[in-house]
Amino acid sequence: MDRGLGGVWRQAQDCSSPYQGEVGWGFSRGKSVLALAMSDRISFARGLRREQTPAERRFWRIVQPWRAQGWHFRRQSPVGPYVADFRCTRAGLIVEIDGDDHYFADGRARDLVRTAYLERRGYRVLRFSNLEVMENAEGVFEVMRKVLGEPGG
Repeated sequence: MDRGLGGVWRQAQDCSSPYQGEVGWGFSRGKSVLALAMSDRISFARGLRREQTPAERRFWRIVQPWRAQGWHFRRQSPVGPYVADFRCTRAGLIVEIDGDDHYFADGRARDLVRTAYLERRGYRVLRFSNLEVMENAEGVFEVMRKVLGEPGG
């Protein structure tokens, strides 16, 4: 299932909310992400985990050597008002696997706001395109190795 154009827009734009003055907005399959972020983020994240994209499934396999060594990665993990594609708390790392909608001007603007929010909370954010994950898994593995160190090392 492709979550590119017309798919999930994850929260992105700061506005007033109970979440320390920040929350994102967007839509997902006709539902307000703002409402989901405030009332049902866990169910929303569970749904995203069940409906992973091929690139997300592939990334999960790419980080398997670290997971086997005790690096705990969470898939579709709520962080404040957002749902991160992958989060490794031990490394203070969030990895986003971006579909087509992230490469238009409004998508880039939302990603900047989202990244700034996550970085203010102490996370380092890495972004890979769906294409990078699917067609250059070795390159993605290499970036992860530089960030996390040698698996098993």
